[in-house]
Amino acid sequence: MEFCEGGTLASAVRTGLLHEKDVLNGRTVVRVSMWKLLSILLDVARSLEHVHRMSLLHCDLKPDNVLITTSPDSTLGLVAKLADLGERSGRLVKMMTNDRMYIRNKSVSGTITHLAPERFATGSRLTPAVDIYAFGMLMYEAYTRQRPFPNLHPASILQTVARGDRPEFPTGTPPPYRALAEACWAQEAEQRPRASDAVQQLQDMLARTNVPSLANRPRH
Repeated sequence: MEFCEGGTLASAVRTGLLHEKDVLNGRTVVRVSMWKLLSILLDVARSLEHVHRMSLLHCDLKPDNVLITTSPDSTLGLVAKLADLGERSGRLVKMMTNDRMYIRNKSVSGTITHLAPERFATGSRLTPAVDIYAFGMLMYEAYTRQRPFPNLHPASILQTVARGDRPEFPTGTPPPYRALAEACWAQEAEQRPRASDAVQQLQDMLARTNVPSLANRPRH
């Protein structure tokens, strides 16, 4: 595995790397830094786009499998890279190519909170949409700093996802951000955006976000 001095996205979320302190009514408030978060997610979406273009699936996208490393060319000073690509059997999956690209679901492996509903159906077609579903959950986890369905037993999570229930974003979540995450975890695979669509929407959100100049970027 490549050494990434920034650790994982999971550790970045836990330590508040993607959050900023602000003073509101004399009180210090910690809130998510949208430009930092969007920058990291854009890297992840671009990586997914590349993986899918190669007719591959990741099948276990989650914050623990996103590595953070320093970059002098990034406004944030950090870039995100996908990890767990082929290091364990079945993680990076080659798709069959016919009229559409898919694999049949012979066994379920992955992180249960980030598994798309079709991952549980025997013989179902797995398409790039399974990674997009996980990306939606990753967006939720990175923004809220909590795992999806934190109070549910794994078996209950399966039932919850199967009936179409999803985590709820807190009040104040930027509508475009919430809309993209919810589109990504749509119940039907065909309704989810492609990785390229997610890249475009994240770029649009980032363009509308106040991003500090290169000279004023944070140092790590």
